[in-house]
Amino acid sequence: MKQQHPVVERYVTHLETAIAGLEPADRREVLQEIRNHIAEATAAGRPLDVVIKSLGPADALGRAYAVELLLHPQNDRPRHPAERWFRIVGLVVVLSIPTLVAVSTLGSVGISFVASGLFTFVVGALEAAGVFPWPHLIDLPPVVTIFLGPAMVVVGAVALVALRFYIRSVARAVRTSLAPLRAVDRS
Repeated sequence: MKQQHPVVERYVTHLETAIAGLEPADRREVLQEIRNHIAEATAAGRPLDVVIKSLGPADALGRAYAVELLLHPQNDRPRHPAERWFRIVGLVVVLSIPTLVAVSTLGSVGISFVASGLFTFVVGALEAAGVFPWPHLIDLPPVVTIFLGPAMVVVGAVALVALRFYIRSVARAVRTSLAPLRAVDRS
């Protein structure tokens, strides 16, 4: 490899220090990209100091590359076989307790409020009509129970809709988290 200009080597050394936290393959790729950019720009006739200045400070460029690679990881890199299992176990651990609480709470509130609301409405309507064989099964006036029943059904329905939304969100999170692993498995 031919010796680079000292200014270029100093800049690349500072950049290498700034991206020390990246994976070795990413570091090599970033450094080669910057070297190629500088070489192409100077070969096109741009002065070296203008090219270096246009890149900005090495630490800022290094942070920009780190953020870019964090937001857009390279999926073509082979992964460790155990990574799939670590992701699955992590998902189970992170999602199991909140899912247990959400599903049991929203499901029981939804089902019990819908059933109780329907029962309350029917009992109120039967008591208001005077058809009910027992006197005052519910200690509320029939008019109140007729209006209370649908309100309870609405609360139960909202809980069931929230449960459906939660389950879809969890399923989407699982698919999103495991998608990169499926893409690597196919290749």
